[in-house]
Amino acid sequence: VLKEYLTPEVKKILWIYYEGNDLSDLERDMSHKTWLNYLNYKNFNQNLKFKQKEIDNLVANLIKQNEIESEKKKDEETLKYNLINFIKISNIRNIVILSFIQKLEPEKKFVSFKTVVPINTLVLEFKKILKLTNEQVERNNSKLYFVYLPTYNRYKQNYDNSNYDLIKKIVTELNIPFIDVDKEVFKKEKNPLLLFPFGLNGHYNVEGYKKVTQIIYKFSKD
Repeated sequence: VLKEYLTPEVKKILWIYYEGNDLSDLERDMSHKTWLNYLNYKNFNQNLKFKQKEIDNLVANLIKQNEIESEKKKDEETLKYNLINFIKISNIRNIVILSFIQKLEPEKKFVSFKTVVPINTLVLEFKKILKLTNEQVERNNSKLYFVYLPTYNRYKQNYDNSNYDLIKKIVTELNIPFIDVDKEVFKKEKNPLLLFPFGLNGHYNVEGYKKVTQIIYKFSKD
């Protein structure tokens, strides 16, 4: 994104990092040829900012394709099933059932993700990317802020936060400001789960994002 769109007018850049899957997603990216070109060749870019019309058309075609495929799947039985589910208010029922199941589950050690590529390899690759990113940001006379977003499981189960320590160490060594949302937001709550929808697994709710936004602004406004 920076190689394609960063301009001198941009003075602050937020790297929003989610501990639930951002490091594991790196494994998928490492097999993508174009992605590797961005990483391995300093001057590689596709001039995307001059191809916006082409990009818009591509996205529009993909959306249209998905709509056509979705329409094909809608038959009489599907509509009947959806109507029955609506009458039973299945979604609300499932939320209630899930909440009881989670309460009944025994406490277990939670590891945020599993990967085929060794975690050390992913961490080294991540460090390389972050270092290159920071160098490009500094050449642009901009400032990079690293925002660390915690996952739901950190507050629900006995969570293994060893990856947190690894990531924070890398960010600190590169002298990049580390905005710790766990420390500044969730640990200050009596019940951190209230910042998630219905207290269940997922993205933060409105109140959660509001507090996260306030902290990001507080630590990056200078």
